[in-house]
Order: sequence, then structure tokens, then C-alpha cells
Amino acid sequence: MYRRLLAFVASVGLVTIVGLLTIPMLISSIGETMWGSLVVLQTLAGIFGVLVAFGWGVTGPSTIAAAERSARPGLLREATATRVCLYAVCGLAMSVVATALLHGDVALASTGSFTYLLAYVASPWYFVGEARPDRLFLLNTLPTVVGTLAGLVLAALTHSALWFLCAQAAGYLGAIVAELTVVVLTHRSNRTEPLSIRRMGRTLAGQRHAVTSSLVTTLYVSSPLLMVQALAAPLAPTYAVADRLFKFASVALSPFQQFFQGWVPEAGPAEIPARARKAALAGLGAGLLGGTLLAALSPLASDILSGGVIHVPPAVSIPLGVAFAAIACSALIGYACLTLLGGIRYVARGSIIAAVVGVPLMVIGAALHSLPLVAAAVAVSELVVGIYQALVLRRMLAQLPPSEPASSG
Repeated sequence: MYRRLLAFVASVGLVTIVGLLTIPMLISSIGETMWGSLVVLQTLAGIFGVLVAFGWGVTGPSTIAAAERSARPGLLREATATRVCLYAVCGLAMSVVATALLHGDVALASTGSFTYLLAYVASPWYFVGEARPDRLFLLNTLPTVVGTLAGLVLAALTHSALWFLCAQAAGYLGAIVAELTVVVLTHRSNRTEPLSIRRMGRTLAGQRHAVTSSLVTTLYVSSPLLMVQALAAPLAPTYAVADRLFKFASVALSPFQQFFQGWVPEAGPAEIPARARKAALAGLGAGLLGGTLLAALSPLASDILSGGVIHVPPAVSIPLGVAFAAIACSALIGYACLTLLGGIRYVARGSIIAAVVGVPLMVIGAALHSLPLVAAAVAVSELVVGIYQALVLRRMLAQLPPSEPASSG
């Protein structure tokens, strides 16, 4: 159990470390302006990537964990084929938007769009559902990291962002091919009906709640910083540092979420209620610990990272710590429990609730040039979602027959 959790932590930790290293190395190789263009492309890819992934990152682990071993390769092939079609459409659309934002640089916009969206065609969620972090590391994390490192070398030699992107694309493609090859070769698969437009349409319709949740969440988590930038630009650097520390804490939470997504259904239907309760308690514990550390250490960390130029006050770090505690609870309850029990629609509703409650408060805070009020808006919205999902989980578990889980749907 603990070895598996450590493997998930290792995967996330390696990606995080390499991601941090790319910032100074790319700036020195291709310049600050070109690096800024890559950041724009990554931000756009986060939005368009939700449409490519189309909710499989949310529902995939539970679907794979609940499926018969012989059926899993067919599920992966169907999901990959559907996402390749979405990738082609979204890649073209993102290229158009990116070209406008990058002032007509078609080559960089197109290459960056199709490169960064490849990450959403890959299927790390499959190995989360299998509870196989070793495969996640070897088949997804490692090829991606190797592609990034190769890109850094090429960027240093050529001073070209295009070569960096090409190397990253090779890494993503390597991960996709490795995943499909290993899954097909190591599992006997039942025959599956051939793919068709109608079948893909049914599959996408079944993912509507998951993609709604992911899209609203992606847009929502970008809102505070964007609103501060739009309405209180002088305060944007301070909130940007606070937001970056908040995101680092969220990344640190992801291995635990991945672990419990595979662990809750692993022992079979009879154990799901007990394990779901343990996962919810684990989310509460991780949230309280992480939120306390975030609230207490953000002021010091901001001074260190900025060389004393930018200071995040406790009035901002404390509400963001509260928000993180709520997010940890809702992440494990939503993705490790409700999704498995057929309650993905409640996860989607939670995301919508967060936006409805939080966005107006964020606008008011930014308009008043009050970063503490913006941070408090984030905390209030996340607390509402956490409480809502906890109540839904309690009700679903109370209605669950003792020996079998609720049906998916």
C-alpha cells in the first residue's frame, strides 16, 4: 500500500522538479519574451485540453478499476481513438487563437498547440485505475520527462523554442505509444464492437458531467489571478506568487488522490463503503496539514522566492490555506468516492457551485483592490463545495446496499 503511494509521489515529484528547472534554463536559452509565449501556449492548452481529455481524467480511474481485466484494453482503445479525433479539432482551433495572441507567429502557435495538447491524449488515468504506479512512472512520466530534458538540450544548442517543442512532442508521443503497446500486449482483450461516429457520440455523451466539471474547474481556478490582473494590476505580482504556492500545494496532493482512486474500489464492492469513508477522512487530514503549512509558510516562501521583493501577507495566505483544506477534502470525496458510486454529476454541480459562489466575490475583491477579500472568496467557495460533496457522499453511502455499490451512471 505505502510502496504504491510512494510511487505516485515519485511520479509527481519528478515532473514538478523538471518543470521548475525548465523556467530558468529556457529563459537563458530562448529569452524571456519567447518563454512568455510558451507560457501563453501552456495556459491555452489547459483550457482546450479539457475538451481533448473530455473527462476521462475524472471518470477513467474508477471505470478501469471497476472493469474486468479483459475489457480494459478495449476501453483504452475506445477512449484514445475518441480523444485523437477531439485532438485534431481542438488543435486547429487552438492554433487559430494562439496565432492571434502571439501576433501572427503561425509556426510557434501551431507547433505549440499540437504539442501541448498531446499530453491530454495520453492516458495516465488508466494506470491509476489499475493501481499500477510503476507503469504510470515508466510508460507516462518517464517518456514525458525525457522529452522535456531533450528539449532543454536542443533549446540550449539552437536557441529555438520550436526544437524544444518538437522534443516535447516526441516525449508525449512516446508515452502514448508505450501505453497502448504495453496494455494490448499484457492483457487479453474481449472483442469490441467497431468504432463509429454514433458510438463515439454515445461515449462523449456519457462523459458530459465529467467534462463539465473539468472545464468549469479549469476556468474557475484561473479566475482570481486574471481578475486581479484586469482590475488591480499593481497587486497582480503579489497574488501571482500566492497563487503559485497554492498550485504547488495542489500538485503535492495529486499522488494521494491518484492512490485513493485506485485503492477505494480495489478490494471489491463489499469494501467500497468503508474505504470511501477512510478516503474522505484521509482528505480531511491531508487538507488540514497542507492548509496549515500553506498558511504558515507562504509569507516566508514568498520572500525567499522573490528575493524579498514580494511578500504574501498572512491575510492572504490564511484564507488560501483554508481553501486548500477544503479542496483536499472535495478532491478525494469527489474523484475517489462519488465518481465510483455513480455520482459524477454531483462533482460537476460542485464545480458550478464554486463558480457561482466565488466569481462574484472575486470580482468585488479585485474591484476594491483587496487581495485578502479575493483570497477569502476562494476559501468561501471551496468550503461550500467541500460541505456539499461531503453531504452527498453521506447520503449515497446511507442508501448503498451493504454488499454492493451503487450502479454507475
